[in-house]
Amino acid sequence: MEPVIVLFRTVAIVLFASLIGGALLKFALKAIFSKPKEIRDYNQPQEIKKLKPLEKAKPKPGPYEKFESRGTLLTPTESKFFNVLSTVISDEKLISCKVRLEDIVSVKRGLDKNEEYGLRGRVKSRHIDFVVTEKKTSKIELLIELDDPSHYSKEAIKADTFKNELTKSVGVPLLRIPVARQYRVPDLIKKIENCVPGKN
Repeated sequence: MEPVIVLFRTVAIVLFASLIGGALLKFALKAIFSKPKEIRDYNQPQEIKKLKPLEKAKPKPGPYEKFESRGTLLTPTESKFFNVLSTVISDEKLISCKVRLEDIVSVKRGLDKNEEYGLRGRVKSRHIDFVVTEKKTSKIELLIELDDPSHYSKEAIKADTFKNELTKSVGVPLLRIPVARQYRVPDLIKKIENCVPGKN
């Protein structure tokens, strides 16, 4: 029985050796005959691969999509008066349109915060149609409101009265011009002179 075991072991060792030897021989042949990998010389300029252009990100939908441009700052009625007013006011003056009332008057300092916020709330969201200032100093010289039929409602009269009293208290003259089909330059000059003598 012992010779059989010895023979079996011998055959097993020969088979294992042949498998190992075959693998080693295959690896050796591959190493000898395979094409060597190209060695990159980083000192030489390399080919730059062009990247695909990134797709522009689509804007996310938001509340701004519900707005649109007014197109013009002034209405046709306001524009018509502005063109006449421009011929009356001297070149040393500047006419600004639709100026916030809060840019013309301000709440005095030192007041209680609640009182300050309350007073500011009364002038916010209000504006003056036309403001005449000195070009060099931007000193406010005259306010002009163009009154159309919408100013005849109770709420409008109340708001206009507030503007009248407020501008008077801070010493800034306010001139109200009723909307008309035509504006006579001599009449407009006279109204401005009566409101602010020598300031046209």
